[in-house]
Amino acid sequence: MRLHRILLSVPAALIVAGTAFAAPPIYVSQWGGLGSAPGQLRFQYHIATDAVGDVFVADAQNNRIQRFDANGNFILQWGTLGSGNGQFRTPSGVAVDPLGNVYVADQVNHRIQKFTSTGVYITKWGTTGSAPGQFRFPVGVGVDGSSYVYVADNQNHRVQKFDGTGTFITSFGVLGSGAGFMTAPYGVAVDPSGNVYVAESGNNRVQKFSGAGAPLGVLGGPGPGAGPGQFNAPVHVAYDPTGLIVVADRANHRVQRITTGLAFVDQWGTLGSGNTQFNNPVGVAVGSLGCTYVSDNQNHRIVKYCDAAVPTRNTTWGRVKALYR
Repeated sequence: MRLHRILLSVPAALIVAGTAFAAPPIYVSQWGGLGSAPGQLRFQYHIATDAVGDVFVADAQNNRIQRFDANGNFILQWGTLGSGNGQFRTPSGVAVDPLGNVYVADQVNHRIQKFTSTGVYITKWGTTGSAPGQFRFPVGVGVDGSSYVYVADNQNHRVQKFDGTGTFITSFGVLGSGAGFMTAPYGVAVDPSGNVYVAESGNNRVQKFSGAGAPLGVLGGPGPGAGPGQFNAPVHVAYDPTGLIVVADRANHRVQRITTGLAFVDQWGTLGSGNTQFNNPVGVAVGSLGCTYVSDNQNHRIVKYCDAAVPTRNTTWGRVKALYR
């Protein structure tokens, strides 16, 4: 089925790479709540959005993936506890490729699984180990515009790169704190130029690499910090089409936005359960209208924020729920 949608134009000031907004985005809505019913969450982890703004959530302790529309309305779910095809043991990472395929970092099963957007199993790869194509707790996954898949291989202290079928291409990173080294990478994102951003929890920093793994810069680290552009156990990153990188700064209980050149832009969040507070934010994603979604782990919810100039109502665009069917 062909997808039809209508998008309002976004002001030019919002699409200049590295734009420094006058203020952090404003609270719009939230959904979730502790539980296992559809739409409820239990210590959910990373999140991702697709081309029309649907939000996919790695609902880690419910061992499933949930899919919502841009306003948090439940659409569908898949997965149960286990090691069979389509089953999970603590799924923690999720990413969507340009064709709508969904990749899940199935952490305790030490593998990546690939599905259609409706949860139909396609393929898997990975076993426990440190050889190329093996994993020790893969916790984050990112996909670029050519459907290359990047995996944050946490306890191997590296990022591995695969094609969309799971064929190993390369890896980069070894244990350490120098440029190009890693300690406990958790999240990975790719910008349109193919540059890779890694949320490196153990070194309290975000590193930037080329698609081939050459180190291009670092922000933060090595020790935890609470100032602008400093981090305390960052665990996820996402590319914002305005040209920014969004960082889940977990132990600082906040979200930061930085430029692709690794310069601080803005931040929001403190410890708590209010609309602009977090308790261990562990996932970030940016939707098709430019709104930012935050996976607020210990508050068991997804929180949506939008910059003031970005349209926020679903009535501004058309959506077909039967995507890619």
